[in-house]
Amino acid sequence: MEKTVKIGFLIILLALALTACATGGVNTPLPQIINIEQPGSDTPKEAADYIGIWEGIWSSESGGYYYENVLPVTIVIEKIKSSRVTAIYSWGSWGTYIKEGYKRMTGEIKNKTITLKDSFGAITIEIASNLKTASAVMRSKNFTANTTLHKNDTKTQQLKELKRDISHLPEKIRNFNGAWQ
Repeated sequence: MEKTVKIGFLIILLALALTACATGGVNTPLPQIINIEQPGSDTPKEAADYIGIWEGIWSSESGGYYYENVLPVTIVIEKIKSSRVTAIYSWGSWGTYIKEGYKRMTGEIKNKTITLKDSFGAITIEIASNLKTASAVMRSKNFTANTTLHKNDTKTQQLKELKRDISHLPEKIRNFNGAWQ
């Protein structure tokens, strides 16, 4: 009986590990409504490619200590208009220190660098030339964190497909569009 329980426990651990590998190990909350918009014609082509979902895991230095791969992060670049960026910053939990959450942020894009700022600090994202990875740095008064973000084209495409064009439907039906609770 004890051997069966141990084998069952090992199978569960293996399944969890494989699930984490398949999803990239990033598990962060996102709002119910995400509006990924195609950039306008005034946005350079290379900047337009940054639209989408980027995932990674922060490593942090604080108080003379280095913590490696401690906090999952998802950054959704929803909109780029000219040089302005609208994004969702989402983070996972880290023990009892940090509780998961998300917030919308705004910022700017210059060359291949997106900078998102709020009262907490600044997140700088430098997109690699392959448009699939990015180096990100978060700086606040108390710490600096680093990660390599990977663009998740599968999730980005799934979100884009959720938004359907309803302009051809009668007005009475279009009025019922949206999130209902």
